Amino acid sequence: LREICGKERIEASDTALRLIARAGEGSVRDAVALLDQLATFGSGTITDEDAVRLLGGLDTALFQRLLEAILGGDGQAVSRAVRRIEDEGWDPRSVYGQFLSFCRDALHLAMGGDPEGVDLPAEESQALAGMAKEAGYENVLRLLHQLLGSETTVRRSESGALAVEIAWLRAAELPKLRRVEEILAGIDRVPPLPGPLPRSGGEGAKHSPPPRPVPAPVRPPAAAPARPPAAAPAPAPPPPAQPPAPKPVVNVDPVQAFLDEVSRRKQPLAAHLSEADGITFVDGQLTIARMPGDTWLESRLQQAGNRQVLEEAVAAVWGPGTPWRLVQGSGERRRQEEEEQTRQAAAATAGVAENPTVQTVLDIFGGKVERVEERIRED
Repeated sequence: LREICGKERIEASDTALRLIARAGEGSVRDAVALLDQLATFGSGTITDEDAVRLLGGLDTALFQRLLEAILGGDGQAVSRAVRRIEDEGWDPRSVYGQFLSFCRDALHLAMGGDPEGVDLPAEESQALAGMAKEAGYENVLRLLHQLLGSETTVRRSESGALAVEIAWLRAAELPKLRRVEEILAGIDRVPPLPGPLPRSGGEGAKHSPPPRPVPAPVRPPAAAPARPPAAAPAPAPPPPAQPPAPKPVVNVDPVQAFLDEVSRRKQPLAAHLSEADGITFVDGQLTIARMPGDTWLESRLQQAGNRQVLEEAVAAVWGPGTPWRLVQGSGERRRQEEEEQTRQAAAATAGVAENPTVQTVLDIFGGKVERVEERIRED
C-alpha cells in the first residue's frame, strides 16, 4: 500500500494504511480497492479521521465510553451503547469484533506500549493509553479474556444485538466478582453477620443492649417476693452476669467484617478491595496493600465517594477516627495462590494416574500424565 501511495502520489499516514490493511482482512485486492476509494474521497489525501470513520463506520469515542463503562461496572451505560448501535443501523457482530481489537490495543498500552503504534488518531490513542494504564494490565487482560470467550456465541447468535449486550453486561460484572482462588482458599467461609458487627466501637455497642438486657431472666425473680425474706434477692444478682456470656460472635474476622460493611454500602468497591495483596489491622491502623503494578485500586480510592464509603466501613468495625493507609504490596498473596494452584494440579495429576483405566492406557501407549483438565458438560 505504501508503494502504491508513492507511485500514485497519495498522502496517507502509517495509521491510515494499517487501518486499510486490517479492513482488507488479508485480501490485497480488497485493500487496494479501499485505498482507491479513500483517496478519491479525500482528493488524494487520506486522513486518519476519514479512515477511521469510513472504514469502521463507528465513532471511536463510543468505544472509549463503552470500555470505561465496562471497567467501571456501569451496566446502564453499556445498554445505552447497544441502543445507539441499533439506532445507527450498525452490524452488532462487526462492532463486537472491532471492540475486541480496541481492547487489544488497550492491553498493549496497559503493558507500556507506544501510543503511536495503535491504529487510532494521536489524540484518541493518548486518551486510550491513559484509560488503560489507570485500569491496570491485569484488569484489561481479564476483560479481554472474558470478551474473547463470548465471541463465538455472538458470531453464531441470530439475535446479534442481544448477544452483544449480554456479553458486554457480563464483562461489566467483572469488577464485582471475586477470584475463584480466594473462594477455594476459604476466604468466604466466614458467614457475614446478619445484624450489627461485633467489636465495633460505636454500632456494636448500640445494638447489643436491646437484645440481651431485656430483663427476661430478671422477671422470674420478681415473682419470688412471694417468698418470705431475703431469699428472693439472692437469685436476682446472677441474671445480670449472664448477658456478657453470649458473645461467641467475637470469633468473626474483623477484616472480613470490614469487607462486608463495604459491600453493603458499595459492592464494586468491595470487589476492588478483595483483589488487594492483603488487608491487615495492626496497632490500631488498617493497612491495604495493592498488587504490584495494579493502579486500579489506588485510582478508585482517590475518588471522594469511595473514600467516604471506606471510612464509614472502618468506623463501623473499629470505631470513628481509625486511620487507614494504602501501600504497595509485595505480591506474596499471588505467589501463594500460584503455589497452591501448582500443588492442586500435582495432586490432581497423581490422583488421575492412579486410576486403573488410565494406568491401562499409559501401559499400552507407554505415556505419562502431563496435566489434568476439567471439562464441564453442557448436555
